[in-house]
Amino acid sequence: MKTSAGPYCVTNAHAVGAGRGAGQADAHDGRCFDLRLCADRRGRTFIGAQFVRYPVHICRPLYGLGEHPEVCTLTLQSVSGGLFEHERVHGRLVATAGACAVVGTSASTIVHAMEGGRAEQLVELQVEAGAALAYLPEPAILFPGSRLRSRIQASVAPGGVLLLGDSMLAHDPAGKGRGFAELDTQLEVRGTDGRLLVRDRFCTQGQAWLAQQAGLSGPFAVHASLWLIREGDASALLAQVRQVLATLSPDGAAATVHAGASDLPNRAGVQVRLLCTDAVALRRALAELKAVLCAPLCIPLSVPHAPDAQASGLERSAFFVTHRLKDRA
Repeated sequence: MKTSAGPYCVTNAHAVGAGRGAGQADAHDGRCFDLRLCADRRGRTFIGAQFVRYPVHICRPLYGLGEHPEVCTLTLQSVSGGLFEHERVHGRLVATAGACAVVGTSASTIVHAMEGGRAEQLVELQVEAGAALAYLPEPAILFPGSRLRSRIQASVAPGGVLLLGDSMLAHDPAGKGRGFAELDTQLEVRGTDGRLLVRDRFCTQGQAWLAQQAGLSGPFAVHASLWLIREGDASALLAQVRQVLATLSPDGAAATVHAGASDLPNRAGVQVRLLCTDAVALRRALAELKAVLCAPLCIPLSVPHAPDAQASGLERSAFFVTHRLKDRA
């Protein structure tokens, strides 16, 4: 089991001090990381502006993946050890016109046991016209008694593309079958004019999740969602995704994946929901989905190995953003 945290600076009421550090935090509205991704005249994506503070570390951008070396791949790391009671995290990623990037995390985020309080996290994603951004963090691992309130707020302009993943699993290190207390997640996607395009809410308690109730979790331990946000008709892509999902649990075979897909309201894209027996089954399902998502695409975006993860032999999964590069000459 991975033990490092997700890509956020863990803060609480006592985390922001006086003087220069407090001024920097105020300038970024209390965010722990704030990244602006831009494209140069050759179309290569780079970090145009950045603000990070403990415990966030941004690995060096990687290029040269596949046929499009202009694509930027980033891994965000944290040394905080996870999310703890009463902590709040807040970060932002902005992809400007012409930028194309994938951002992942070096490991899962452990949400530790709590005594009545909760942890909160907020991620803002902004995608301008002509930009493509994939945000694919590793799963959150909910320990016994943990409470997590997670919010993702995305703004996608017409002509922009956002691929977003969110996943969780429950784990009791003592092996006693104890559940987390509560998980409350919400995704909101708006246009640049502020109009609400998509709102997705998921809220459950640990005991209900571990009870394997029909219609909630059943025999599955891992929950995951994928959203492809792109303006326009998504019927062709949706049909292809459903064909792939049908092969993940063939008739007569023990199901390791239960999944479905639908189009999003306001012609905003496609959503895929997955229940998997374990993290291995989830990775296999994502690998199958990759094939259908990359078929009409030009840009391969893969979450890179962080140096320490690569040294330890940890496998990383690849994903693709559905976005065709325009001539940026």
